[in-house]
Amino acid sequence: MYSTKKTIVSVIFYLIIVTAISATETGNKESVIGVYDSRSIAIAYCGSDEFRNELKALKQKYNSAKEHNNKKMMKKYSNEGKELQELFHKQAFGTYPVNNILEKIKEKIPKIKKETGVSIIVSKWNKQKLSKYKNDTQINITENLIKAFNPDEKQYQRAIEIQKKEPVSKFTLFMMELFH
Repeated sequence: MYSTKKTIVSVIFYLIIVTAISATETGNKESVIGVYDSRSIAIAYCGSDEFRNELKALKQKYNSAKEHNNKKMMKKYSNEGKELQELFHKQAFGTYPVNNILEKIKEKIPKIKKETGVSIIVSKWNKQKLSKYKNDTQINITENLIKAFNPDEKQYQRAIEIQKKEPVSKFTLFMMELFH
């Protein structure tokens, strides 16, 4: 009985030491954080074939419902279009998260992270999350993410240019939504 307790205590002590060493090693390792301007990502996506195809499909659904005089479906697709536009305005002009857009290039993100040497990517507007990495190196990977959408040249330039402007306030976006 005594040797069982001694063994258990020894194992627990060993685990505590290993955990402490591991935590120390991890804590000393600096991470490289990839930051991006979410507005640029939204604008780049808007210039992509995928986005155009998504809008085209929605418009076709609406037109089909209209052709069949299905007012319920017409309203549904019209509302989807309005919601998409409202979300896009928040993402492209404000600081609203673009997780739904990044999801569309999720298979490209590991390659971008590897090429840029970053361990995670975070929106530059997500101050709460970035505060967890305040002692780590941060590099701007916005352009890498923009290119992953293969936007046309016009949208590429707009995605770059938006970074030079301040985001629209939440209040202004709310008012746009209210009076649109």
